[in-house]
Amino acid sequence: MAKSEESEAGPVISFVNQIADAVRDEFPDRYIGTLAYQYTRKAPKTLVPRDNVAVRLCSIECSFSEPLDSGSNSVNDRFVEDINAWNKKTDNLFIWDYVTNFSHYVQPFPNLRSLKPNIRFFIDHGVKGLFEQGNYNGSGGGEMAELRNYLLARFLWNPDRDLDTEMNEFLEAFYGPAAKPIRDYIDFAHDHIRNVEIHTARKACTDNPPTFFHGGIPGLINAHHHLYSTFARGFTPPGPPARNFEQNLKNLWWKLDAALDSEDVYFRRPISRRVRRR
Repeated sequence: MAKSEESEAGPVISFVNQIADAVRDEFPDRYIGTLAYQYTRKAPKTLVPRDNVAVRLCSIECSFSEPLDSGSNSVNDRFVEDINAWNKKTDNLFIWDYVTNFSHYVQPFPNLRSLKPNIRFFIDHGVKGLFEQGNYNGSGGGEMAELRNYLLARFLWNPDRDLDTEMNEFLEAFYGPAAKPIRDYIDFAHDHIRNVEIHTARKACTDNPPTFFHGGIPGLINAHHHLYSTFARGFTPPGPPARNFEQNLKNLWWKLDAALDSEDVYFRRPISRRVRRR
């Protein structure tokens, strides 16, 4: 069946349809859910889900550093083809989307500029429900988790809101005097990943270390410009506050420098040159 339907989703939909038929009379107001995930992501050629079947299409392979419909890479183009095919087959299309780095929660994952256009893209393609999967680890947290959650909530409520307005409002309320350097960092990271054409795709979720990490973010740690030093505004290291410059070095910057390894220093070089030119 997978061969005749030209997709592994063929036998899955056939099986789910049988379940949907079996429970329809007993549970007329319920849906049977299934995933269009990885090898079942492509819609079957002829089979159509029953009207009490909900298909949840998953975007795990996609690049999240640019909008799904940007046309900038073939991976996202194939996802657009798949969502169009499923949209023609069912009125119960849901999305399982991914908005974090599952292998390295606290490392940069510059997808903030894609959140709003992707939500609009889903709406325009007949999606009835959207699940944005973030950090599910027990300890919580993650890179820019609070900001990312805030933006998602705002855009899910109203996808026509302005990104810069929403982001700046949150940063000013959350970071106070450190809002501007934090925004500078966010813009730098997003501009960099666009300029070097690195895609925060599935590789960024599974590589060790992730692809984007090799793209140059360690440069922000040890760049000659010391952009990260501006983050100290609004940030207090553990222990008594520094009373002089030497104590500030001991309590904060020397500890950061000591944490660098040879790979960090190697990859910071091109970023150092770029920062000095800015």
